[in-house]
Parts: sequence; C-alpha cells; structure tokens
Amino acid sequence: MLIAAGVYLILALVCTQIPLLDHPGFEFSFVFAIAGSLVSGMLTMSRVVPRYRTTGEQGEFHAVRVFASNLGLNLALLLLPFGVILLNGFFVPLCDIAEGTLFFILLPVVSVVFSVALGLFCAVHYRRCKKVFLFFAILTFAYAAFISYYAPAIDSYNLFYGYFPGFSYDELLLLDLPLILFRVLTLALAALLVWLTQLIVRNSAPEHGAIRKGWKLLLVIWREYSLPTVIVVALAALLYVFRCEIGWESTAGFIQGRLGSMRETANFVIWYDSTAYRGAEAERMVAEHEFQLARILSAFELPRTGKITSYVYPDAESKRRYVGAGITEFAKPWNREIHITAQGAESVLQHELVHVVAAPFGVPVLNASLSPGLVEGLAVAVEETWGYRTLAQYAAALHRAELAPPIDRMMSVSGFGAQSSAISYVLAGAFCRHLIDRHGMRALLSVYRNGDYEQAYGKPLEDLITEWRGTLDSIAVDDQTLAAVDVFFRRPTIFGKVCARLHARRTREAQQLFEQRRYTEALALFRELASTGGGYAAYAGLMSSLHRQQAYVEATNLYDSLVAHDPHPLRYLPLALTAGDAAWAMGNPIRARSLYGSVRAANVAPWLTEAAGLRLWALEDTATSGEFLAYFLADVPDSARATMLTRSTGGSADTLSWFLRARHYARLKWYDLAAQLLERIGVLSYNPFLETRRRVFLGDMLLRRGMYQEARAQYWSSLNYDASPFAASEIDERIARCEFLERWR
Repeated sequence: MLIAAGVYLILALVCTQIPLLDHPGFEFSFVFAIAGSLVSGMLTMSRVVPRYRTTGEQGEFHAVRVFASNLGLNLALLLLPFGVILLNGFFVPLCDIAEGTLFFILLPVVSVVFSVALGLFCAVHYRRCKKVFLFFAILTFAYAAFISYYAPAIDSYNLFYGYFPGFSYDELLLLDLPLILFRVLTLALAALLVWLTQLIVRNSAPEHGAIRKGWKLLLVIWREYSLPTVIVVALAALLYVFRCEIGWESTAGFIQGRLGSMRETANFVIWYDSTAYRGAEAERMVAEHEFQLARILSAFELPRTGKITSYVYPDAESKRRYVGAGITEFAKPWNREIHITAQGAESVLQHELVHVVAAPFGVPVLNASLSPGLVEGLAVAVEETWGYRTLAQYAAALHRAELAPPIDRMMSVSGFGAQSSAISYVLAGAFCRHLIDRHGMRALLSVYRNGDYEQAYGKPLEDLITEWRGTLDSIAVDDQTLAAVDVFFRRPTIFGKVCARLHARRTREAQQLFEQRRYTEALALFRELASTGGGYAAYAGLMSSLHRQQAYVEATNLYDSLVAHDPHPLRYLPLALTAGDAAWAMGNPIRARSLYGSVRAANVAPWLTEAAGLRLWALEDTATSGEFLAYFLADVPDSARATMLTRSTGGSADTLSWFLRARHYARLKWYDLAAQLLERIGVLSYNPFLETRRRVFLGDMLLRRGMYQEARAQYWSSLNYDASPFAASEIDERIARCEFLERWR
C-alpha cells in the first residue's frame, strides 16, 4: 500500500511540472487511468492471494466483500493524486474543476473499479495471477493498437485507460455520450467479473488448478444460469455489431456507408458525401486528386504509385465523429489512405498525398520516417510554399525574429512537437526544400528511411544546417514578411496555453452562438474567454460580437488596448479590419482609413490585403460610402448582401459593387455571373494589387466554367502586376491545373 501511495504521489508531483497535465483535465486523468489500472490491479492481487489461499484455515472467503474492501482502499489511494493536483491550483489555473472531476471519475475511477474486479478474478482463478492480469491488459492495448493501425479512426476506447483521442493537433475534446456509455459498459464488466469470482469460490477449492476451476465455472453457468448467460452473450453481440453506430469504433465499411458516394479512377478510390459535392463540383474534386498526385509523382520522379483511398468528409464535426480528429487532416501511409474535409480539400490535399506517395521510402510497418520533422518537412517541401510567402522567406524571417529553434532538434523524434505547429512545419519544410534544391530528391528519400544524413549526403547534419543557414542569411526580409511572422507564428503550442482543452471547447460554444446570431450570449462567453485565457480567437470573437451589438466604442477601445499593451502588436493585425469598420460606423472615416491602410501596407495575406483595399476603395467616394458602410455592417446571407449592391451610381462605385457582388456569386457557386461582373470591371490599372486579384479571381471562375485557355490567359497576365516569388509559384500551379484539366476532359 505504501508503494502504491508513493507511486501516485511521485507521478502526481511530476504532472504538476508538465503543462497540460498540471490541472484536473483529460490528460491528467488519462495518465492516472493507466497508472491506476496497473497499481490497483497489482495491489488487489497482492492482498487477495494470501487471504484466498488460506480460506480453509481462516474462514469463508466472500468475493463481494473482498472486492468492496479492496475497492475502497484503492479509491482512497486515488484521492492522493487528485488532491495534489487540486492543491496545485495555488500555482496554476485549475480550469473547469467540474469537467476535470468528471473526466477523473470516468477515466481513473472507473478504470480502478474494473482493475480491482479483474485483479480479484485473476487472484482467485489463476496461480500466476499477475502475469495473467498483465496479459489481459496487454491484449486490450494490442487490440486498440490494431484497430488504430488498420481502421480509419485514430482514437480508441479501452477498458483500462478509457479513451485515447489519438495524436492530432485538435485542441477540442468533448466529454460526450460514447465515452459515458463505454464506461457504463466497463462497470458492467467489473460487476460480471465479481459475480464470476463468487461462483468460482463457491464451486471450487483454492488448491484447484485454473483449468479445473474454469470447467467448474462453465458447468455452473450452464446448469444454473443458462438464460441470463444467453441474454448477456446476446447483448454483448449486439453491442459489438453496433459498436460503430454507438461511436466506439469506425470501420472502413461503416464510414464508407455514411459518406455514401464513391468515385474510382486509375489512382484513387474516393469516398465523399454527395451533399458536399454535386455534379460538376464532384468531378472537379476527383480531378483535383489526380492533378495533385501527378505533381507529386513528378517531384518524386516516379512513374506511378499504388491506388490510394481518399475519405472526404463534409465538415469537421462529422470527421471528428468518425475518425476522432476534426480540424486535423491526416494520412495513414501504411493503409494508403487520407482523411480530409471538404473545406480543406484544396489546401491540404497535396500535403496528405505526399505522405502516402512517400510510404515505400519509410521504415517498415509505419511506412514513414521515424522523424516527424522529415515526415512533415518533406510534404511541405513538395508544396514549396506555405501561406503567402516562400518557405525560404518565412524561414529567414523566423530566424531574424529569433523564433526559430535549432533545426537539428526539430528533426529529432521528440523535438518537432515541442514547437508551435506552424513554426515546426515551415522550418522543417524550408530545410527539406533546401536539401532537395541543392542535392536532389533521392538523397532526401534515403534519409527519410534511415535518418543517416552522412551516408546520403557525405556530410553530417550539422554541416548541412550550416549550409542552409548561409542561404537564409542572403535572403532579404522586409517589414511585410516580419509582420506576417507576428500574425501567423506567434501562437503558443497546446502545452503553452492556459486551460487549452477548456478554452477550445468554450471557444467552439461561443462561435456556435455567434453563428446562430445569439450575439448577447456569444459576447458574454467571448468576454469570459478573453479575461481567462486570452488568445487571438477569443479577442477576435469578442470584437466581432461587440460589432454585432453595435458596441463600436468598446470594440475600438479593445483593439487599442491590445496593440498598446502587447510587445508584438502586429499579431492582432487582422482585427484592425473589425476596428476600422467600428470606427467607420462611429463616423470617423479618418481613423478607419488609417486602420485599413495599416492592413494593406503590411500585406501579410492576399485575402486580408484585398479586404482592406476594398474598404479603402469604398471610402474614396463620400457620396456612396454610406451605402458601402451599410453593406459591410449588414448581418444577412450572401444572396441578400449581393442585392444591396445592385443600385447603379456610376463610376468607381459601380466598379466596386461589381467586384463585391462577384465575390458573393462565387461563394454561391454562380460562376457565370461572377465572371461576367469581373470582366465588366475592366483593368484596375491604378491599383496593381486589386488588378492582380481580379485577374486571378476571373481565372478561377473561368476554370470552373471549363474555359481553360481563357483562364490560363488571365493567370499569365496577372504576373504583369505581381511577379513576386509566391505569386509566380501560385500562378504556375494554376496554369498547370488548367493544362491537366484540359487533358482530363
């Protein structure tokens, strides 16, 4: 007992020093579900074995009473780590104590109940009870690993640890019905084990062997409890048959049935939801798979690859339900399958396909490198860009801003996940891109398998890093790129966030309230989130909610406070748009123009620069600016917003109206109308940035109409207005897509 208490105490103290484990929440509960299962099972067997084997000398052995006494002891011991983590609240926020307590009950408490019952059963039934107990535990872990390996889902349920969400970047983790039902089942199995133990005690002697006890148990069950046994077996069979519907597992067949639609090509089997893709949209989605694969095979210098299964989910919620990860897109190279959402298909498809194409070059079983930096770095390197700059530009800027950790640590097994995901992906991708450009793809694929840089390149990793840093030092980094670094990279990892799981759940709840136009409730929740954990999402939601409540003064004051007190105020640059709208609504166009101008000057992302540019355009004509203000402030659907811009006033105002309406028509998938308006606008020679965006936008609309030559002409001509490295790379891909789709037809 003292050893068990010592193990709990030491482990709890260690947890207090590790972010994400230092408060009562899922991660802390998961750790103690595993520890509690092993400790309580071993302690129970150590106490029960001598008592049971001397039953004849000391009197009757009553299984239920023994179970109750051992359970009470083990639950009392479990209070020790829970008390330690509560006391740690004097040093760190305890987040949601109620939710943390529920997780603690559902995971370690239920696991201890089950392990005490299993330990009791093993102590009575088997002579080598501890080995059998460990065998059962390992068997369940092996089953969970087997399911996670071969089935699409990355999460798993287990009698000993309860639930594991898998390795993903999703911060949102819900305490939902499938987990509760599974733990109810765990308690039912614990009760069954205690009952079976009591039957063994009543119908056999301690000195009997395990086989004899087992036969006795089967005979008693058959003779005296046949009907209850049939009911239990039937119920177990039903639970197994409907395990996917309940949410405990997701087989490939189950997910395929739920998605419903399938397209097979020479290289793919694509499963998707027909509500997300209809008619021509489905055809374009299929063609995009083949297009991106062709580009990857060219980069790898491979003639072909095996057939790939792609699951395209309609939204993050359904993806989370089926495979355990919502916003995290992922691949399983060993199964030659990828899992993405419809919203992220175009942006992540190539990345996830690289993982599958690289599978033959990985280590056996995993079909990937053991270095996460190489796995993700190779995929980002093949994409060549990240966000709105080249990889080399971002890497150079990260070093200038002193945000770049040592790349040798990033390429190690454990170092990659210790950083912000954006920083890790970009730096690993930039380094791998450098190796490909300087030494070719084959050498990198050799390292991908064995991690031996010296064998592949004839020089150690340190020399390769020095060579890479030299190229970065020669890259000019402008203020705009440094601003982009502040916007995109100054975000903490999940281990560096305060109450990350709670914050993610409440942020989701607040966003849902906002989408439902319940702005008062959303405002209250966002305000709470901003005051407790902060973070960009909380402040963005708070400002948007204030905006919808027409609390414009408070919205601008909040923005001013953020940028005044933060050492890196540019991280809030996107919020300047909302602050500018609020200033405009208060009748202060000068302040609005200043805020929009700061966003346009920074040019951190095309969509953001375009939004600021359009607002500045609207402010140019004072006679019509009021109408555009009403448009930007309107809280109506796209179709209704588009009708607000139909009145003709002549001149520049009409041109701006056409541009804005074209955006709405594109989102409504009215590509013909969008293209017509963009062509009517004519050349915006006085604004090179917006003219670039107009031509690329028009090219996209023409491409969706199947007018590939016309789309290609628009893409080419856009380079006359923006020939930056990122723009050139973006246009190259669009033109290549046009050429591919012409052949695809």
